[in-house]
Amino acid sequence: MYSRPYQDELVVKYIEVIKKTLKSWGVNFSGVRYGNIPYYYHDLVLRIPTAKPRQVFLSDVIKGDPEKLQSVDFIKRKAEKGGDIWPHLSRGWGRLKNLDKLYNHWGVYHLHLGEDIEKHGYVSRTEGVLLLCISSEAMYFIDVRSHGEEFPDLWYDIGIMNIILKNWPDQLAGYRSLMTGHNISASSIEEVKKYRDENFNMPLILSDGNAYISPGMISLQGLSSKGAMYYGDLLRTFGVVEQIWREAPSALINTYFPWRIPPAALNLFVDSVWPLVRIKAEGSDISLSSSDVWGLAREVLR
Repeated sequence: MYSRPYQDELVVKYIEVIKKTLKSWGVNFSGVRYGNIPYYYHDLVLRIPTAKPRQVFLSDVIKGDPEKLQSVDFIKRKAEKGGDIWPHLSRGWGRLKNLDKLYNHWGVYHLHLGEDIEKHGYVSRTEGVLLLCISSEAMYFIDVRSHGEEFPDLWYDIGIMNIILKNWPDQLAGYRSLMTGHNISASSIEEVKKYRDENFNMPLILSDGNAYISPGMISLQGLSSKGAMYYGDLLRTFGVVEQIWREAPSALINTYFPWRIPPAALNLFVDSVWPLVRIKAEGSDISLSSSDVWGLAREVLR
């Protein structure tokens, strides 16, 4: 068998599928360098809340304000029933370079509270936005805040994290720093803004006097570090495919063509990119996920 750069080939095909997906969404990526497209794409899709029923928890700030309580009622019922939350995202969601550093840094979403779907697919915009965290099983409604040019400090307000700490301390317990005497930390809007504008990950000094590592992490470009790590794992998966081909090519061929004569050349391509990547071979109905690839590697590589 001859050597073949499957890793490079799969990366290119992966990016091409991403470009096709972004075009179908009407997302412009012309200003993003070719090799950086996956990083921006992952930053984008990580901000799409999965539509599924979730339990909703309200902070004391919302429960203690009848107006705020009423304003979140529609989206609360929608979340509990498993409705799609995507239309409530900012219209800036579809602009690749419009990074949501509030989410990337602290894991906090902000959703518009309108009820009517407009022609572009988003709900009607509202002055007040709901700040919340979303886990696989629950949503934590933090506060409703006014936003816009008149409220530039909203995205840096450390009080948001203090509400989380007061109402759901268990959600931050795993991020509490055991170090003492942090040389670099933030305890004010000005400090948060300074460090975040520089895409610097720093501990937060919250109301209990302790330092907490940010639940989210940002890269030097301000992108989600989770997205970068996901793509890094994927690159390693593509590399393992190439390694299997070099060291045990028959295993790869037999996996894709267990009951028929394989084609003269094994041409691999990426069939889907999110939430699971599927690697297929021309002429085969079988697809491999990342876990399938690593499972095969454990069987055939020494």
